[in-house]
Amino acid sequence: MKAQALRLDTITNNDLIWINIEKPTRETLEEELASRGYHFHELNIADCLSKHQIPKIDKYSDYIFILFRFPSSPVLAGSNNTTDVTKRKKARKYSSTLHFSQLSIFTGHNFLISVYQGDF
Repeated sequence: MKAQALRLDTITNNDLIWINIEKPTRETLEEELASRGYHFHELNIADCLSKHQIPKIDKYSDYIFILFRFPSSPVLAGSNNTTDVTKRKKARKYSSTLHFSQLSIFTGHNFLISVYQGDF
């Protein structure tokens, strides 16, 4: 199976920067953050990459780490073309499993960094 590429978006407004990182690996996440001058606790990095963490808030002297979990359904995800709609309707008939998506946030004085695995 081919690994999907890291997706990174950045928005800047005055002194505030928002970096949105989708589908990182440990290496790409650490490299990207370090290259921008961000050095976070290694357990927070690991939490970003895990798909089964409990929601939490960790407060440090220079940043806050927040991990959210949201109920979602892969049946409803995807594009809106006819083939996908048909597949989603069929899958909805047979799937009653609740799925969760995870969003990790690092926030500090002038930055917000969001990290997720692309399953929103």
